[in-house]
Amino acid sequence: MKLKTALIAGAAAILPMSALTYAVAQDGPPRRPSPMADLDTDQNGSVSREEADAANNTRFAQADTNGDGFLSQDEMLAHHEQRRAERQAQRRSRAADRGFQRLDQDGDGQLSPEEFARPANRMFNRADLDENGVVTETELQTLRELRKGQRRGRRGGRRGPPPGAGDFQPGEGRGS
Repeated sequence: MKLKTALIAGAAAILPMSALTYAVAQDGPPRRPSPMADLDTDQNGSVSREEADAANNTRFAQADTNGDGFLSQDEMLAHHEQRRAERQAQRRSRAADRGFQRLDQDGDGQLSPEEFARPANRMFNRADLDENGVVTETELQTLRELRKGQRRGRRGGRRGPPPGAGDFQPGEGRGS
C-alpha cells in the first residue's frame, strides 16, 4: 500500500511537468492554446523552474483537500477525476463550437430552422435510396448493411457491400 501511495504522490508531482513536456515536444503551431500559457505566469514565452514549481505547488494544494500537507489515495483520485472532468468539459465545448460553426452557414451566430434541419435532411436523403420521398424499413436495413460493410472495409476486413445489398429494388418494402 505504501508503494502505491508513493507512486500516486510521484504522479502528482509529475503532472504539471507533463504539460510543459507536451508543449515543448509539439512540432508546428499548437492546435489549441498551449499548456505553457498557464505555467508562463510572467508571459515571457518560457517557463522557469520557479514557475513550474509554483504551478506544482498550486495543484498539490488544490488536491490536498484536508490541508494536512500530504495527498491520500482518495485525494489523489478525486483530484484526478476533477481534472479529467474539466478536460472532458473543455473537449465537449470545443466540439459543440465546431458543430455550431459548421451548421451556421451564413455565419450570423444563430441557427435558422433550415440550418438546424440540414443534417437531418441530409440523413433522410441518404436513407431514401429510391429517392421517392419516403424512407421504408427495408431502405433503413439496406443502409445499415451498407454502412456495416464500409466499416469492415476500413478495418481491413471484407471489402465491398454486404451480400444482397445491390439487390434493393425501388419501392420494395413500402408500407412495411
